[in-house]
Amino acid sequence: MEDLIKALTIISKYLEGYNKERPISCEHDVMFVQVDYTKISNDDLDELRVLGFRPCEDLGNMMSTRYGSC
Repeated sequence: MEDLIKALTIISKYLEGYNKERPISCEHDVMFVQVDYTKISNDDLDELRVLGFRPCEDLGNMMSTRYGSC
């Protein structure tokens, strides 16, 4: 739980516009955060990888399979 909170706190620095209201969506066992990963600093991207998130190049956002459904 703490890792998820840390990751979302980092990502929240980069949220813009409508994405601030509903930034998270889930599909099957994948959590997506609607944030432009190209705007995230390299240091933060490295930390997010450790916390279980990675860029989703197809959709242009961040994704994680670490925090999926049961």
